[in-house]
Amino acid sequence: MMAEGKSQREAAVFFGVSDAAISKKIKRWEKDKPPESLTKLTVKEQKYVLARVGGKNKMQAAMEAFDCDTPESAKSIGSKLGADPDIHRAITALMHESGIGRKARIKRLAEVVNAQDLGIAAKGLDLSWKLDGSYAPIQVDYTVTYDPDAQHARYLELKELLAEAIAAKIANETDVIDAVNND
Repeated sequence: MMAEGKSQREAAVFFGVSDAAISKKIKRWEKDKPPESLTKLTVKEQKYVLARVGGKNKMQAAMEAFDCDTPESAKSIGSKLGADPDIHRAITALMHESGIGRKARIKRLAEVVNAQDLGIAAKGLDLSWKLDGSYAPIQVDYTVTYDPDAQHARYLELKELLAEAIAAKIANETDVIDAVNND
């Protein structure tokens, strides 16, 4: 009746219940309704997401959802789906609905980091560093240019300097030998 554009009052009269009963039922339906990000996925992708949220790793979820023949194919599918932003949005939405959204996880992580047991606190710190990207590789943004003519000129310059240094050392050693021989 709601989909047909009827009011909650009309529905209540039709079923012979109170307006509040209709309101509660609508809220229950909305609560049980899967997130839109999940309904946009294919049936197999939905099974994959539900398996991931259920605690399975990417390969196990792919094996279950896609009926893979080999672990290698499941690993490949799981890796591909793990990088899919639509899959990520659906997993995030389900976690949020379950009460373990980002804020709840961060709050719980703070409790772990501040634990009295130093082993637990260390694990919490490790997880927090992963969360904020502290372990991310440093990205250097520069371009290296190679000029073969300039490199060859520098090579010849260094070769000449080396030859001069060797000649000076030999001359210095000769002077020392002559001084020793004269004494």
